Amino acid sequence: MDGIRLTKRSALLLAIFCVVSLCGTAVAFYYIGTQREEIFETPAVVHNESNIGSILGSADEGGRLPRHIEPLLYKIELFPNIYGLNASDFTFSGSVWIKFKCIVRSQNITLNINKLDLINSSMTAGSLRPNDKFYRGIEILSYDVDTKWQFLIIHLEKILIPYKEYYVSMNFTGLLRNDFAGMYLSTFPYRTTNQYVAATQFSPTDARKAFPCLDEPDRKAQFEITLVRRKDMVSISNMPLLTTESRGLNFVADVYQRTPKMPTYLTAMAVGDLVSITRPARPGLYYTSWSGKETINKTEHALQFGAKILSFFENYFGIPFPLPKQDILAVPETSVGAMENWGLIIFNQDRIFYEEGKYSISNLMQSSITISHELAHQWFGNLVTMDWWSDLFLKEGFAVYFADVGIANVYPEWNFMNHFAVRNMHSVFDADGLVSSHPVYKKLADTTEIRQVFDSISYTKGGCMIRMLNFILGDADFQTGLKKYLENYKYSSVGHADLWKAVEPKPLTYFHPPGVRQVMDTWILQKNYPVITIRQVRPGVLNITQERFLNNPSEAMNDTEISPYNYIWKIPLTYTSNKNSSFSVTYKNIIWMEEKVLLIVDRQLVDLSLPGNWIIANLKQWGYYRVNYEENIWKSLIHQLKDNKTKIDLVNRAQIINDLFSLSKAKIVELKLALSVFEYLRFEDEYVPWLAAITEMSYINNLIRNINAYATFRDVMNHFMTTIFRNLEINKQTLTMEQNLLRSSIFSQAGALEMSIIIQQSKKDFTLWKNENVLLDENIRSTVLCSALQGGTESDWIYVLRKYNTTLNTNEKYAYLSALACTRNEVLQYRLLNLTWDQNTIQARDIGTTLTWLARNPTAVDKVWAHVKNSWQRFLDTFAGSLFLLSSLVSGVTRPFTTAGQLRELEQFIAVTPNLGPAEQAFKQAVEATKSNMLWLTEHQTTVELWLADMARKYGLAPGYPTRRQ
Repeated sequence: MDGIRLTKRSALLLAIFCVVSLCGTAVAFYYIGTQREEIFETPAVVHNESNIGSILGSADEGGRLPRHIEPLLYKIELFPNIYGLNASDFTFSGSVWIKFKCIVRSQNITLNINKLDLINSSMTAGSLRPNDKFYRGIEILSYDVDTKWQFLIIHLEKILIPYKEYYVSMNFTGLLRNDFAGMYLSTFPYRTTNQYVAATQFSPTDARKAFPCLDEPDRKAQFEITLVRRKDMVSISNMPLLTTESRGLNFVADVYQRTPKMPTYLTAMAVGDLVSITRPARPGLYYTSWSGKETINKTEHALQFGAKILSFFENYFGIPFPLPKQDILAVPETSVGAMENWGLIIFNQDRIFYEEGKYSISNLMQSSITISHELAHQWFGNLVTMDWWSDLFLKEGFAVYFADVGIANVYPEWNFMNHFAVRNMHSVFDADGLVSSHPVYKKLADTTEIRQVFDSISYTKGGCMIRMLNFILGDADFQTGLKKYLENYKYSSVGHADLWKAVEPKPLTYFHPPGVRQVMDTWILQKNYPVITIRQVRPGVLNITQERFLNNPSEAMNDTEISPYNYIWKIPLTYTSNKNSSFSVTYKNIIWMEEKVLLIVDRQLVDLSLPGNWIIANLKQWGYYRVNYEENIWKSLIHQLKDNKTKIDLVNRAQIINDLFSLSKAKIVELKLALSVFEYLRFEDEYVPWLAAITEMSYINNLIRNINAYATFRDVMNHFMTTIFRNLEINKQTLTMEQNLLRSSIFSQAGALEMSIIIQQSKKDFTLWKNENVLLDENIRSTVLCSALQGGTESDWIYVLRKYNTTLNTNEKYAYLSALACTRNEVLQYRLLNLTWDQNTIQARDIGTTLTWLARNPTAVDKVWAHVKNSWQRFLDTFAGSLFLLSSLVSGVTRPFTTAGQLRELEQFIAVTPNLGPAEQAFKQAVEATKSNMLWLTEHQTTVELWLADMARKYGLAPGYPTRRQ
């Protein structure tokens, strides 16, 4: 063969090529070696068991996760096994793969975990290349589980390097229980059998109960979720379905699209025998309701109303709903009314179902509030999230306020913004008037306190703060500021200072001298609220003072908490007088009260010392404060209500009632003055003032049941209600929404006061319903049933229980359950107590509601308290993981307490019970409220008796008897 011949030129080129290749190879090897070194570091000291505490740092952090890693992406697969014969054996299994970035050099990966069993051999970790491709594995030396702080600490052979990306993955199993936390089991009654659904409730800290994760609100990431199910079942999650894969005989895996960046508590999943209805909310956005086969038709209102609310919020906030779909799921059992999971809101079915003619108007209102509240969360909480639970009001306060804003814009004829103060502010005033209250922004000592801030202060007072902010900024600047806030911080986490900064108007023209932060911090960083007192120095000159308001001022001496502002608030003061009587105010009418005393010179003001002249402050009750006046001004206001109530706005009429009685409880004004306002109710025909009045009637009704003048109290109150009751009954076929609410409220209160016409009508209606199947009026159904069963037979009670067990109408179901608690028969009361632990009769989430209703029965309150005391550990085991059920139970059962014996038992129980769980705050408030009730009765019994005797004589009723029953 001939050899290969090279020219000099070819040889030179070949030599150059070889040299370049060798250099390139060397560089490549050097580069790869360098990269390998930069991915990990070898530790100087290998982990051992003695340094777990220093690695964890939990003692100093109070259960917060260390900040050493940042989650980027979760890939989660879950298989809820709900297919056996015995629900107590149901479990779920799953896997999680977490991509994260290292922030601080560390030799461990710390996650949250709770009540999951890890499969040891499944745990892996490693580094990642771009596009999430595996690069190198990391040996896992060991792992520890800290059950106190719910930490999973994975110890690594190598040290992680900042700004590099890694992963960790593992498999696990867990139990499916009806404990309303994590992934839990709910039951749809379906014909002769039950259909099970696995659903989730992750807020605030229970995602870790479904999969290991970084379970804090500021640790946002994206999620890819896969749900394994039997072929005849359905699964749903936050995002639309991407694909479905076969998983062997009779099972498939639903793979869902990747979510936007969001916190773990908003992820949601459900698997069960579900059906759906879909409506287009707008082009490109579908709105779908899911429920059981028997109940899906009851979600039609939620679909139609929800689509309108969603559209309104998109326009108002100027940011389109960022997901391609919005699903709502109605299940029979949840620990909350609803949970705002992004793209899959899960409702308790009683909060969302509605059918005209079958559900009450009150149910329609509550359903609308809940739907609007949860949809507001899609922006406040979901798009922009509070960075820690101390700022819970940044999502819940906004949702409370915008629930009403949304309804007012979809149904303007409901006049819904007039309801906000009496329905929200008046109720939270009571809780916030306690020494045991807390600031809206509550710094948490550790993570065990998280559930305690899910209360009326964070929710309702938070909503009042947002409403007041709306007023002091004005509608235009408020809306502009919120758009800026949402745009600047979307997909991020924030604190309250970020909100104040975003909504601060530029330049500060009208909002001066105080700025947003300077004003609002005085309201959210200290507990309680002010009462201002207005006195006339001379005609045209007012002296106004502010002081901290407490329901029982003597409790202040027991308060060790220090206010950062010494209980001085920056108050947006507005007022009007009988001279012009204008209640249409804006931010331009505000006079800022920044110190304890304010002197106002107003030459246009009437002489308040003259009879009939009055001033009224806090117009429309935009501000979160009470108002007190000199006695002659109070008398002029009450005279005006009797003479021509319409000269005072209906919101301020309700304010007068609420302020007067609250100030009398605090011994700031005389109770006789407050009682005198009841007389004007003979001329009142609006829902809002009547709601305030009924609240005060109910309070007094509970306190004075054991005095001889109680019968006279019922006669006098019923006399004041007679005119409005008759007018509403005559015109009941043509009532507006507000008038229907008023009719329902008047009927209920008259029933509680045993008005004879109510008792007679209820017995007649009950007999026709029971014997001839004549339908009960849905708007007064609860009162009719309760009034009939108070003195009814055992067979009547059993008949209602049977109806409770068979109806699928949730509105009927609660009417039956509340009526069962009205019986005066002790045997039946004990039977109902026992039924609360029968899961085949009363669902777990309704136990607290049932006991609260039974405690309202004056012949059963002590039986209920004994039941709670004796079964406390069982209550704790059942509800400790829920948000509201335990605290609501304690508040509801103890609210009627008025005696020294009840207080003593309450205090003794607290002293000997080592674990009060998330109800600890509720117990403190119960003690304080009971003391206030006792003090009121001690100091005011004689005043009430003398006033009642005077009213009985004045209106020709039976005389009062001013002596206590022995």
